[in-house]
Amino acid sequence: MLIRSEDVAQLTNEIWTTMLGLEVRPNGAAGDPGQRRHVSACVQISGAWSGAVRLDCSSDLARLAAARFLAVEPVEVNDEQIRDALGELTNMSAGSVKALLPKPSHLSLPSVADGTDYRITIPGSEMIQQTCFHCEGEQLVFSIFQRRE
Repeated sequence: MLIRSEDVAQLTNEIWTTMLGLEVRPNGAAGDPGQRRHVSACVQISGAWSGAVRLDCSSDLARLAAARFLAVEPVEVNDEQIRDALGELTNMSAGSVKALLPKPSHLSLPSVADGTDYRITIPGSEMIQQTCFHCEGEQLVFSIFQRRE
């Protein structure tokens, strides 16, 4: 099942711009975060179609998104709230992708990692779509993985 980059752009815009008031614009290929602290969240989709949705961004962007999500100032947001907010934003994104997939489908709870040196793999899957966005001077990467047969 192919999910178009236009669909990803639209659903990301609906979540990040409409809900959080943060403008997102498609922005080429994913960059290497290097030694900057960043946050990644992943939600598995199972059922008639099996795969996963993953969001990756800098800790700064995740903190801003969490603050907007919680309606507080960024300095008031702690690390747990950042992880929870990015997990929930990923869950919302996966739910929007799920709506485009054959039924029935089910979402897992989000898994979230943060730090400066980690790698997230989704064994048995291949990336079928990656859309990068520019938001508040930072990069947001939206990836979709499909389980191999």
